[in-house]
Amino acid sequence: MKVIYSIGSKFGGHGIGAQAMYAVRGIHRARALKKVLASYGGGKWEVGSGNRIPKKYIETMGLVGLGLRRLAYYDPTGWGYVLHDNIFDRWASNRLESCDIFHGWNHHCLRSLLRAKELGAVTVVERASSHILQGQQILRTSLWPKVYVEKCLKEYEEADYILVPSDYAFQSFVNRGFDPEKLVKIPFGVDAQKFKISNSKYQKFVVLFVGEIRLGKGVQYLLEVWGKLNLRDAELWLVGEVKRDIKEIAARYEGREDVKFLGFRKDLPELMGQANVFAFPSLDEGSALVTYEAMAAGLPVITTPNAGSQVRDSIDGYLVPIRDSEALAERLEFFYKYPEQGRGMGESGRERIREFTWGRYGEELVKAYIRMLKST
Repeated sequence: MKVIYSIGSKFGGHGIGAQAMYAVRGIHRARALKKVLASYGGGKWEVGSGNRIPKKYIETMGLVGLGLRRLAYYDPTGWGYVLHDNIFDRWASNRLESCDIFHGWNHHCLRSLLRAKELGAVTVVERASSHILQGQQILRTSLWPKVYVEKCLKEYEEADYILVPSDYAFQSFVNRGFDPEKLVKIPFGVDAQKFKISNSKYQKFVVLFVGEIRLGKGVQYLLEVWGKLNLRDAELWLVGEVKRDIKEIAARYEGREDVKFLGFRKDLPELMGQANVFAFPSLDEGSALVTYEAMAAGLPVITTPNAGSQVRDSIDGYLVPIRDSEALAERLEFFYKYPEQGRGMGESGRERIREFTWGRYGEELVKAYIRMLKST
């Protein structure tokens, strides 16, 4: 079995780039890797003697890819991503060779996918979020230009299989008429060794949020609830970039001493070690990696079913309905009043999340490829 893996992002970077690296490590360990096609790379694929991926397997657009991604990041209209992804897709399709499996990321691979099918490959599109129309329905708006959405939908249609990370994402496709046999669910992983349970917490009760600070993450409800609870000796820490759609709301809380906007931070293990609760009331995700990390840090998690987490309700934390400020407030107040209960749920979550290693993720991906080939 030979696999070509294609991602129009920074291979070995943060977010999907890191996830792609872990996937490719698993493919390489199974001696199934033929080639990686990426927008650009940061060299992290070489870290660790047991996980080294030789450079001969990696092809990138280099500075061109980097420049296009940077332009896309600073373009609020979404058209920058359309341009980058289409240029990457054309570049990748010209570098395709015969293979058994072609694995591409959603909106990065329509031309490449069609070329791979011509070459006889089984094709997989990875969707790390829910079905793109699910997000539009929940958020009641489109975050992307129409051509972006249409390309995503066309890739769903043309792919032999769609890879998703959670029950929530899986169901978002089933609800739109997709055959469950076409869907493959593999949860993400976490490096639990990076996150330790701290015995010396911050002197105040700390609720931590990590992610883009925007409406789709439900931060507006978290801020609203926090302002009403008015807990003594307590702080809300928000880690991440404040996006344009929520700036007006966020500005109302910037003067409060109990609300800390910390910006982008690289010391998440340390911050999680000082927190008491992780709150993530997102409206729509695939499977938010920060929830895995919070569990690994031994934090009880308050999140929504739409976050696609591994949190078991009332065991590792609580699942609250989206936009339900009352339920969110009730759960925050519970952990404030009963810290021992919170610690117990955090320990339960830490034990559970140890099952979800990146090594397991890579192994499950390779097993899925093998099943796909047997079904053809």
